[in-house]
Amino acid sequence: MSTFDPFLGELSDDSLARAIVCSWERTPETTRELGASWYPAHAELLRGYWPDHPQRALGIAAALSPRAKWAVNLAWSRRVIDAYLAGDAEPPRVSTEKNRAKAWRIAQGEYPLAVLRGPKVRSFYRNLRGSQVAVTVDVWAARAAGLDMPDGKSLTDKQYAELQRAYRRAARAVGTDPRHLQASTWINERGSAE
Repeated sequence: MSTFDPFLGELSDDSLARAIVCSWERTPETTRELGASWYPAHAELLRGYWPDHPQRALGIAAALSPRAKWAVNLAWSRRVIDAYLAGDAEPPRVSTEKNRAKAWRIAQGEYPLAVLRGPKVRSFYRNLRGSQVAVTVDVWAARAAGLDMPDGKSLTDKQYAELQRAYRRAARAVGTDPRHLQASTWINERGSAE
């Protein structure tokens, strides 16, 4: 693995795309199938939490997603929705204060993309909504691209954009959409779909 150094610029979209294609080729077919259904299945689950306002449910999950395991994110999302529907004046104590505040604003009716910040969180929301071209790049997606992301390090906006382009290029090369490619390689890198 290469360490992503923004000052050296040793990695290009092409080398990242090649690494992603290699990751795809190492991904078993059963994992690829799971990757194809990951976003639609979880979006449907979240929509079921709040059938009257499904986009809010997706936005709440996106707001609470940073640094959260998916099962925890689902539980937190459900608690925020239930608290709002119960008429609570404040959200339950979930996630960080900032993420909780964003989720609560979305529960109260603010448009998710007006509230959500950061390319990863905004892309995650778009993927849940059905975008097949948005690419959610987290530490696992970066690792699938051959990058070693040290704990606590985040991608810059420029690095994120480079990785998105690389995922799109790799998706064209393997004949699938970027969302499917990212979800499949993410599951394979993590060793789990949850």
